[in-house]
Amino acid sequence: FAQAAKLVGMGATVDELTQSCGLTQAEAQLMSKLHKG
Repeated sequence: FAQAAKLVGMGATVDELTQSCGLTQAEAQLMSKLHKG
């Protein structure tokens, strides 16, 4: 998840997270929401 968090910090989209980190859509959306606060 650390890699995903970094990508979110750099403005990665949900699609980018699912592709580059192997996250599910739900996981990627959660990461985005958590990061944006």
